[in-house]
Amino acid sequence: MSIELTAYQIRPIDGWVLEPATRRRQWMEQTQNKGATRCLPLTMANHAGWIVRCPVRFKATWNGKTEPAATTIEFPEQEKTYAPQISKYFGSGIITFSFPWLFRTSEPYGLWVHGPSNFWINDAAPLEGIVETNWAPYTFTMNWKLTKPRTSVWFRQGDPICMLTPFPLNMLDQVQTKFATLESDPDLQSAFMLWVQMRTAQNQRSSATGNQTFALDYIRGVDAYGDKENRHRTQFKPNLFQGSGGGPSSKEID
Repeated sequence: MSIELTAYQIRPIDGWVLEPATRRRQWMEQTQNKGATRCLPLTMANHAGWIVRCPVRFKATWNGKTEPAATTIEFPEQEKTYAPQISKYFGSGIITFSFPWLFRTSEPYGLWVHGPSNFWINDAAPLEGIVETNWAPYTFTMNWKLTKPRTSVWFRQGDPICMLTPFPLNMLDQVQTKFATLESDPDLQSAFMLWVQMRTAQNQRSSATGNQTFALDYIRGVDAYGDKENRHRTQFKPNLFQGSGGGPSSKEID
């Protein structure tokens, strides 16, 4: 079943970019031996949706109080263009991005609107929301909370500031949850205990040699017995938005 995600342009998109999220993160590339890039759950989360990039460079500072005037936003250039789109409307050190698109999704999906996975801006935290874009004829905003008073925070042009992930609105109500002992599933228990033994031996070898090693069984999609799992995935393939109105891609690594 295909799912539609449509971005209707409602005002000029100068500087704005809406595109598939990327697998890569600069900080992951800079870890020891690029070890973080071999963590499949991280890289899968990195590109599980679409991102919106910041259209302009600006500085935000919050004095710790609640009123909107307690936050200042300074644009080194193009203030007239972007001041109405990047505001401090909510107060309490919250920076609000108003997108030039109205989003709609097909039933029964909404959008989980959140910060880009495994990306951060120092002294600022993304706020998240779930929006019923399957029916609402309204826009929504992306918000970041400044976390440290009297500390300037720079948002750079091209920074990923929002991630959009379709979310089944009826899913959580249908999830049946339970606790169970591992012994109640002998096959799972056996596979798990074998994996524990293998991981322990691997860690002991790493400690003895001083060289960190990785089994990479999960990345390869094999279980503790070496059998291939045909449901295994190593990537998502979010599509490019078709038509005009998305803006040019500005970065390869976030």
